[in-house]
Amino acid sequence: MAELTHERTPPLVNSWIKNKPDWFQVQAASRAIRLSAALGPGEGEAIVLAEELSADALLIDDRDGRREAARRGLPVLGTLRVLADAAEGNLVDLAVAFDRLRLTNFRADEALLQQLASMDQLRRRQ
Repeated sequence: MAELTHERTPPLVNSWIKNKPDWFQVQAASRAIRLSAALGPGEGEAIVLAEELSADALLIDDRDGRREAARRGLPVLGTLRVLADAAEGNLVDLAVAFDRLRLTNFRADEALLQQLASMDQLRRRQ
């Protein structure tokens, strides 16, 4: 929550979180531990909470966080995978989603974005 309400958080995200839908739940981990100096507090808490909840998957994009989660045996999903899966289910237009993502502080390799968009275009043609 601290990251979603930070002053540098994009205004659209900040507005959304202030008016979050009923299904959106905020839950803190019951134990606070520092996993690694390379991880931010949000990533560390997300990993601990995913372990506590025996989560089906952890949505995390931070490279060090993904490595630590995988090392702990947690299934990991990233934003790009979620968007690609949603596009496959015809829930989003992947090109539009990537364009919107580029307007945020999200960082991704442009070649990877192009590759995923090309694969999506090919899938839609078939």
